[in-house]
Amino acid sequence: SNLKNRTALSRKLLLSPDIGDETNRIGQDCSKEDIVVVQDSTVPLPSGVPAFSVQIVNTCTSDCSIAEIHVSCGWFSS
Repeated sequence: SNLKNRTALSRKLLLSPDIGDETNRIGQDCSKEDIVVVQDSTVPLPSGVPAFSVQIVNTCTSDCSIAEIHVSCGWFSS
């Protein structure tokens, strides 16, 4: 499905260079793989500027907390 493809792409964007598994661990039970970022375009602003929504989901099954997530938006207009 389209959501599955976007999720796979989002997960690839979150991965660090392959320095070893320990760098991808957030806690004892959680990893960066447990963070899902979904991006989708929404209705453009009245000025015509494209708009997007971003959803960040913690999919960890061990009830861990994930914090300090940094997202880069690239070209940005306000």
